[in-house]
This record gives sequence, structure tokens and C-alpha cells, in this order.
Amino acid sequence: MPKVRTLVIASALGAAASYFFDPERGAGRRAQARDQLEALVRRGERSARRTAMQIEDRVGGRMAQIQHAHDERDYDDLTILDRVESELFGRRGFPKDRVNADVVDGRLTLRGQLDSEEQIREVAAAAGEVPGVAEVIVLLHLPGTPAPNKAAALEADKS
Repeated sequence: MPKVRTLVIASALGAAASYFFDPERGAGRRAQARDQLEALVRRGERSARRTAMQIEDRVGGRMAQIQHAHDERDYDDLTILDRVESELFGRRGFPKDRVNADVVDGRLTLRGQLDSEEQIREVAAAAGEVPGVAEVIVLLHLPGTPAPNKAAALEADKS
């Protein structure tokens, strides 16, 4: 078996030598092979540079995200409300049609009616994570129950 392998390798080298060192067309074939090899190297270099730039940009973006994630800027109420609407209301499956939000002095007030206590807790927790929100006032309630800010008034009305 080793003799066959040696024979095959020697035959391939001989064919390559006769192809590249042919007196009539060998110089052109060598030049073409050299050009193709150089082009392959250039494409590889460009690809490597492009990949390195993409990685550098991604790392820089992540570092900026981390650095500015909890910036303690003095946000105005409209900026905080915009952020709540984009980050909280923009989530997939968020019941944006049943929740109203407003911000006064950095305090976010959530009003509306949701289907479960768990959903109310999730919305309140997510709202508290939005940068700039100093406090979350939850006036969300379940169907058939009065809003927390109306319960006392309804009780006083009954007596």
C-alpha cells in the first residue's frame, strides 16, 4: 500500500511539473496560478479585517450599553414616559391597550385593568427597572374589582 501511495504522489507531482513548466504555456500558467493565489490571500485578509472590525464594534457597543445602562442623569418626566412606553409597552405580549402610564416628578403611575395578580406584579416589576423611574405607583386592578385609588371612595359612599 505505501508503494501505491508513493506512486500516486509522484505521478501528481510529475503532472503538475509538466503543466507548470511546459515550454510553450508554462510561464502563463505559473503567472495565472500566482495571481489566483495572491487574490485568495487578499480576500482572506479583507475578510479577517472585516471580521475584526465587526467584533471591535460589537464589543464597543456592549461596553457603551453597560456603561450607560444605569446612567444617573436628571431625566425629565416626558423622557421617562417615552422610555417606559418604548421599553415596557414595546415588549411582545404586553397588554398596552389596557394599561395607561403617566409620570410626575419621576414617579410612574400605572392605571388599568389586567387579568391576574401575577400579570400586575410582572408589569410593576418591569416598570421599576426602566432607567429614570424613581417610584412606581400601581393602580392596576383585576376585572370586577375597583381600582386601588377608588376603593376608599366607594367604601365611604356605601356608609
